[in-house]
Amino acid sequence: MGDDHIVGEIGEFLSGKVRGRQNRDEITLFKSLGMAVEDVAAAHLIYERAKAEDRGVWTEM
Repeated sequence: MGDDHIVGEIGEFLSGKVRGRQNRDEITLFKSLGMAVEDVAAAHLIYERAKAEDRGVWTEM
């Protein structure tokens, strides 16, 4: 995998500047570099989409 595989950064995706996966065969990779705000934004997006699609399992911790 090289730089030509990179479509955009998480902030660009969240702001709608770049599109995410177009089909189930494509892979999304998120590499956190220690920016907590990016982790929170990614977690929030995943959570909201899971709720909207009625997917996932709620687990008490």
